[in-house]
Amino acid sequence: MGIEEEVILEPPLADFRVRRADFLKELVFNAYTQQAEYGRWVVAALLTTHGGALLAITQVEDDAKTLFSASGPWLIFGLFLALITGGLGWLSFTTSCIAYVKAMDAHERGAKHIAGRWTLRLLSAVLFIAPVVALASACCLLAAGWKASGALS
Repeated sequence: MGIEEEVILEPPLADFRVRRADFLKELVFNAYTQQAEYGRWVVAALLTTHGGALLAITQVEDDAKTLFSASGPWLIFGLFLALITGGLGWLSFTTSCIAYVKAMDAHERGAKHIAGRWTLRLLSAVLFIAPVVALASACCLLAAGWKASGALS
């Protein structure tokens, strides 16, 4: 027989750490991408609908003043809320990025990293507040439509 090779069933610990680090980096990249795309879409949709409604009001010749006085404040407030939604999305994105980078750095050093209490609280708060603010912005659009239809009838 020839030289018998030892069969290693478990990968070496260093190889496992490299594969795990690569996997974590891929997760971070995917999280960054998805968060940015989602935030961009929500803010763009809200800004477009509110801005488009304000632009449409200016195109109505006879009733523009009536429509703007009825629904303009709702649309402007909705735009403001859309911008706040964008800011909250940015805050969430930035905080998540920082937490992921700290976790990757700790992993590469072989240390354990647990996100801080304030980081977790901030992310939890923004995770709840941002959709509520976006929903409030959408409700402003509905209220503006209701006010506009009431002003024209």
